[in-house]
Amino acid sequence: MPQDSAAEAAPLDRWYGWQTLLADTASFGAFLGGSAIASAEEEKPGGDVAWGQRLSVLGFVSYLAASPVIHGVHERSAGRVVGSVTLRVGLPLLGLVAGAALESCEPTGPGLAGINRRNLLRARRRGRGLAAGHRRRRCHRQRAFV
Repeated sequence: MPQDSAAEAAPLDRWYGWQTLLADTASFGAFLGGSAIASAEEEKPGGDVAWGQRLSVLGFVSYLAASPVIHGVHERSAGRVVGSVTLRVGLPLLGLVAGAALESCEPTGPGLAGINRRNLLRARRRGRGLAAGHRRRRCHRQRAFV
């Protein structure tokens, strides 16, 4: 009997993060593949985008569910399972809100399309370095939470 209780109390000593990485790779692949299929079908006359949209939804749902299921299978606490779901939903939303709150920049000028070796060498001789060919942006602040 003491051996059973010691085995239950022992922390998990093997790493199973590769399973989460593999599941996330499959999820992102399904999401991106479905988006590409739906986009290609949308450009065709009479194309059916439903299959691609279903694949994208499957990828998104499996992204949300895979890690919590893997934690549950490895007999982790309910707190870790809930924490995994919270991180998978909360962090992207937090990034979305933070990105929208920062700035909006509109590209101006020719961008990187006009850069070639001769122009870069000419810019270097004039002392402007590589920044001469980069796209200039006109930025203005937006109020985040008005």
